[in-house]
Formats: sequence, structure tokens, C-alpha cells
Amino acid sequence: MKGVIEEQKRRVEREKEKLRLKQAIVKEREKKRRARLATTIGKLATKAGIEELDSSALLGAFMEIGDQIKNKEALENWRNRSGKLQNSDNQENQPALIVSFSNPLSKERKEKLRQLGFRWNGFRKEYYGRCNPNEIKSLCQGLDYSLETLNNE
Repeated sequence: MKGVIEEQKRRVEREKEKLRLKQAIVKEREKKRRARLATTIGKLATKAGIEELDSSALLGAFMEIGDQIKNKEALENWRNRSGKLQNSDNQENQPALIVSFSNPLSKERKEKLRQLGFRWNGFRKEYYGRCNPNEIKSLCQGLDYSLETLNNE
């Protein structure tokens, strides 16, 4: 009888450990989901041009949005405005580009590249991103640069 009870205790402990592991996995997934959400909100703030606002102003703006969520007309207006922006610069449909320059860029041109979604690769000393190649060509007019288009195969 004592052996049966001990075996049941071990089984219960194993089940508890399994539950602890499942709980840890669920917590980790939730943590990753929140991180993705924060990243998405940050990207949207950048797209909207409000990333320079201080945290108090951003919180106030978010609170105002929270107040207007019940207003279906405002929601539809926001969706229409974002749809127009997303359709106009949907980067996934643009070719992947690598741009390198022989001379350092001005701050204005660096900022314009960032606004186009380009990132700096410090190891390779080049910018990479997706956009219409004509935008890069017009931005780099008069500069010594190389533009490489990558195939998505």
C-alpha cells in the first residue's frame, strides 16, 4: 500500500512539473506576442511621423484614440487613411536593394534613406531595404553610388 501511494505521489509530481513547463511556455509566448505588438506600434508611430513626440504626448494621443474607438465613423476614416498609405508604399512588393556610397552621406540623405525603410549594415558599409529603385536614383542624384537589386528566388 505504501508503495502505491509513493508511486501516485511521484506521478502527481511529474504532472505538476509538466504543468509548470507548459505554463512557462505560455508565458514566453505571451512575452513574445507583447514584444511583437510593441514593435508593430513603434513602426506604425514611425510611419505616421509621430515617433519624435515625447511619451506624455504619445500617451495622450493614445488615450484620445481609446476614447474614439466606439465611434465607427472615426474607425472607418482611420482604416481608409491607412489603407491608402499601405497601398502606396507596400514594401513587400518592392525589390530588395543594396546601396553603397563612395563618400559619406549628409544627415538629410541618411534620414531620407531611413524614412524609405533602409537600414545601415556597418560591417558591409552599405544600406539595405526595399523600395522603388527610381526613388533611390532620385535621392542619390549627383552622388557616386552603386545600386544592386537582389532577386527573390
